[in-house]
Amino acid sequence: MTVGAETQLAVAFAERAASVGTPTYPTPRVGVVALVERLLGAEAVRRVALDADTREALPELATALAESGYVILPTDAAPGTLALADAGISWAAFGVAETGSVALATPARGDRLISMLPPLHLVLLRQSRLVAGLDDAADRLRVWTTGTDRQPYVSLVTGASRTSDIERVLTIGVHGPRAQHILLLTDE
Repeated sequence: MTVGAETQLAVAFAERAASVGTPTYPTPRVGVVALVERLLGAEAVRRVALDADTREALPELATALAESGYVILPTDAAPGTLALADAGISWAAFGVAETGSVALATPARGDRLISMLPPLHLVLLRQSRLVAGLDDAADRLRVWTTGTDRQPYVSLVTGASRTSDIERVLTIGVHGPRAQHILLLTDE
């Protein structure tokens, strides 16, 4: 994919994500730690859960957050402990420009819960992993459900949790995070 096409996908992705209330922050890898700390600080977060992919791809993040006074929950935390996290940080497999969605895929139940239980969810996404539409996403999802690289926990997430099933009034954060932010890594 050309740089121009990748940039167009990133712009389309950010616009669609914004349309469902999800801000997107293009940032180089070197700026990720500072941006995460700024976003967590704006929400008065104390306890943070990081999924395994984030810990592997950005090992300096957990260290920096701990040094800044955040409580980093252990990788093997029980669901009840993860439910006490103020924020969860997940690494997205890819993003869909057409919908502003992110695909989260993991073999571990705890990593899936990190994206579902805390009220604030930060998603790290490589700009180079954006696809144009749902047809492209379906091809990747098919591999995870029928191929040799199966992922037991796959979610295609578009914005914060929302429902309007109670008297047709839109409510945010009832069945998952009340806020989601996407950090779009521009140089990976």
